[in-house]
Amino acid sequence: MTQSVTSEAIAAIDDVRRAHPDWRDVAAQVDALPPGAAKLADVLRLPEVAASAASYRTLSAAADTSRDRQQSLARVIAISGFLVAVLSGLLLYWPPSETSQFAKSIIGGLQAFFIVVAVVSSIWLAFRKPLRAWTRARSAAEAQRLRHFQLLLSKSHETAAGHGGQAVAPYLLEYVRAYLIEDQKAWFARRSRDYGWVAGLIGFGRFIAIVMMGLAGLPALLVAVQTVLDAGTGNRIEQAADLLEEITAILDRPRVFTMIALVGGALQTLMATLSATSLALRNRDTYRAMAARLDGMLGEPLAAARAAAAIGDRSIVEAFWRDVAFELAAEHREWGAAHHIAQVLVLDNAPGVSFNGTG
Repeated sequence: MTQSVTSEAIAAIDDVRRAHPDWRDVAAQVDALPPGAAKLADVLRLPEVAASAASYRTLSAAADTSRDRQQSLARVIAISGFLVAVLSGLLLYWPPSETSQFAKSIIGGLQAFFIVVAVVSSIWLAFRKPLRAWTRARSAAEAQRLRHFQLLLSKSHETAAGHGGQAVAPYLLEYVRAYLIEDQKAWFARRSRDYGWVAGLIGFGRFIAIVMMGLAGLPALLVAVQTVLDAGTGNRIEQAADLLEEITAILDRPRVFTMIALVGGALQTLMATLSATSLALRNRDTYRAMAARLDGMLGEPLAAARAAAAIGDRSIVEAFWRDVAFELAAEHREWGAAHHIAQVLVLDNAPGVSFNGTG
């Protein structure tokens, strides 16, 4: 009997979720529930449940707005800083010619423009604090999400006198399983893959920066090797020294190689700042691990909770819920702390302004 109730609850909730995957779409879920889940429909119709979903929607929208503002400003600061460094190199190492003065004026004007952009963006980011608004709203939204599902589970001890004494606990547990645990597992897995692409691009940019900085040191290395060969004797050594001298003469472009070194260093800083802004490396690995932990909870812990829900044992179901809620809340706290550290790096790398904290 208990196995039958659990199977019916699993099938009913899975069917509803396939038709209405958004957990906030409570009204549509109620309409899609079968008669056997009438008590769950009663719970979902409660005014406090609808208010809870609406509250999450409002908080999440506010968090998304602040997130877009924060990330846009951080990218502007990072890219402006990179362009300022490159333009500074052009001003310093632009080859002299009859027409170079006009070009230098253009470059100088662009440099001043990007410095102003970076400084204004940095001041806005530091004092308007969109990151603080983002993390507060997102923290409030995620806390509201957990409160929403906790509210539903708090009704699990009830039975419905008007529905043939149906037990609601198995249906509520499957609702939480489908709309919270599996939903979040899929989100973490998908975002881990998304951040994998970002991390790969940042890694490629860092590789190019390292190659450029290594290339910039090539002439000095060749001169050192040539000095060693010049000190040697023998036809082969002398031939190698002559060949190396010709190569060194070809590469004797100190302005060019100094510029390559400067651009390489600026690119490395840009990649580090973008990495901090996106938290790509952290999120890729952390989200993958989080998806694995949630997947583990869908195994034996869920099986034990299902058996308990079928016989009305609230203690095991509540213990299962505490474990799930703890993992989700802990990950979000870590995410917020990582973003606060990242903002300090973004501001400190901005040209013309530096902040030691964000308040």
